[in-house]
Amino acid sequence: MNSINISDLLQRCDLALEAQEMVTKGVRGNIKGVQTETIKTEHAIIHRTTVLNEQGARAIGKQPGRYITLEVPKIRMQDFEANDKISYVFAKELRGLYNLNPNTVALVVGLGNWNVTPDALGPKVVSELFVTRHLYTYMPEVLEKTAHNVAAIAPGVLGITGVETGDIIKGVVDQVKPDVIFCVDALAANNIDRLSTVIQIADTGIHPGSGVGNKRKSISKESMGVPVIAIGVPTVVHAITLISNAVNLIANQRRMDLGPDHDNVIRRTLDPYVGALVVTPKEVDVLIEDIAAVISNGFNNYFHDHHA
Repeated sequence: MNSINISDLLQRCDLALEAQEMVTKGVRGNIKGVQTETIKTEHAIIHRTTVLNEQGARAIGKQPGRYITLEVPKIRMQDFEANDKISYVFAKELRGLYNLNPNTVALVVGLGNWNVTPDALGPKVVSELFVTRHLYTYMPEVLEKTAHNVAAIAPGVLGITGVETGDIIKGVVDQVKPDVIFCVDALAANNIDRLSTVIQIADTGIHPGSGVGNKRKSISKESMGVPVIAIGVPTVVHAITLISNAVNLIANQRRMDLGPDHDNVIRRTLDPYVGALVVTPKEVDVLIEDIAAVISNGFNNYFHDHHA
């Protein structure tokens, strides 16, 4: 596979972990400019990736910064006790990425279209947050000492509002003046097994719609003026990727050699027919409910309980 084709594939790869896997497939050794660490716990496999410089950024198609990927397959089992534990893991990783101080003002942004189930994760998370900015303003005496100043917004999408999401967020930022922004968004995966079973946290900001070929203005420290922490969960997979994976599985079972460029042949052949078509599990409504509960509970713990 040549570098141009790798670049094309990486543009549709939302998960840093999958980008690494794509680049290192069949190659020994580490990627220059990229550091990785993997930790296994009872309820999650934690992958910590640091893109150190522009060399690493070019290699895996990700901005320099820190990426934390939580592999949490138990989420799909509706094990509520396990989901509570996963929420604590999520909160702990957030603390490691951005440490709040008592005066921190935080803004949580739930990106996505609340009318489209696989894209409704962000708005769903926001609806379940314990927001306190109004209480700090009007009823500070009711707040516990551990409660931070938190505001939240679900700005919708361009097709609903007619306004770029980044412009709406910037307007809110100018009024609220947060110290940090947390953006929650639905992502696209390259592996169907990772749908709704992976949570990615990154300190590099977010680019709404990039994974499904729908590029919007970035939401980053450069555009917003404050650090932006991105939280994403894959809820769709590209149809071309799904077909390519199926062909590879059949070939492996029959011990067929498809050649080194077969993935690109499949994509070039199918692109005129399926293009940017994406696929989501039929039980996506339940999955969105469960993963939104995990993330919102993790946020509430992170913002309002230092000792958990």
